[in-house]
Amino acid sequence: MNPTPSLPTRDDKVFVAGHRGMIGAALVRALETRGYTDILVRNDIQLDILDQRSVFELIEFQRPSYVFCAAERLPSCDGEEPGRVLFENLTIQNNLIHGAHEAAVRWLAFIAADGIYPAGAVEPVAESAAMSGPPAAGAYGQAKLTGVQLCGAYSAQYGQPFVSIVPSCVYGPADSFDLHGGRPVPVLLRQLHLAKLVRGSALDAIPADEKRHGRIPDDVLARLGLARGEGKRFVATGAEPAIVLPWAADSCWDLVFADDLATVCVNLMERGYDEAMLNVGSAVQVTLAELAAR
Repeated sequence: MNPTPSLPTRDDKVFVAGHRGMIGAALVRALETRGYTDILVRNDIQLDILDQRSVFELIEFQRPSYVFCAAERLPSCDGEEPGRVLFENLTIQNNLIHGAHEAAVRWLAFIAADGIYPAGAVEPVAESAAMSGPPAAGAYGQAKLTGVQLCGAYSAQYGQPFVSIVPSCVYGPADSFDLHGGRPVPVLLRQLHLAKLVRGSALDAIPADEKRHGRIPDDVLARLGLARGEGKRFVATGAEPAIVLPWAADSCWDLVFADDLATVCVNLMERGYDEAMLNVGSAVQVTLAELAAR
């Protein structure tokens, strides 16, 4: 255990990297609710988070006392870009964690993912299960696991409280509704919404859904009783819409709302939590069949 860091005050500067993502946005809301007045955020135009020099200069100049590393690059829906996913996530993590070390940040939390654990890990998963097998999430999980290891190494070598928070299956505002690469809750909700549009003959609304949430894969279109028409139009094939998810109906998920996760993260910051790693979830397992029935 490292020496307990000094506890934050409401005017301490807190850097939330990745504030436009689901978890990052929830962290900003949680901090604002607690009354923090100096929350540092940067969008992609203001900061190239893949550029080491830019990240180092920002942290050195702004001197945040606390950092939440929620920035990431998600896999593509077809999973065919493992090199990009691994390289970009490693680069982002390295830039933020080492930059925070160089600037003597008081406390840092790296937001990992449950994909760092091997497939088939016994629920509830213990932190000790990390590195007991290949990460279930492939290149994305490997990158996140490396971030966990980097935080642990910096804490051990330099005595800095750089902790890793590993949430279970997160859902909430600003989630990805990618029908192949998304998480269970948004994938289920989007398919139910599309099926409702088909049954209600509201096909004119589907192009707007695709523009906002991403392309609907052809196999999903077929199951929904849809086909592409001229231009951006869709036509009904007459088949009854069916909801088919890329997971087994009896597969279990520990779902945690993004704002609940953010509240836990801010609580840990305010307590000066300094253990290497912590799993965060609801401790309630729900199957996809149960979720769909709700």
